[in-house]
Amino acid sequence: MFADEIALVNFEDNWITLKQTVEIDLRYIYDWMGKNLLSLNINKSVCMPIVTIRSQFSVGYNFIIHKCETGMTNCDCIPIKMVLSFKYLGMTIDFNLK
Repeated sequence: MFADEIALVNFEDNWITLKQTVEIDLRYIYDWMGKNLLSLNINKSVCMPIVTIRSQFSVGYNFIIHKCETGMTNCDCIPIKMVLSFKYLGMTIDFNLK
């Protein structure tokens, strides 16, 4: 069974805190879906940061759904693909969203 069109929205003052918050939330979602016999296709999952000033767009940050128990950056877990636009509920959303 699949659950389509799940959105996770987080906001923080800095990228380090955002990464920690998002990865904790992603793990909660991943665990909840598993307990409810749902699956999350990480290869179809995307992340699109929305910033107020384009220079705030961080390069080099990846959000990872940690299936491992370590939650460390040197694990083999797959990062979520970063995109500049995506379709959600039939609507295209891009990084220029304010």
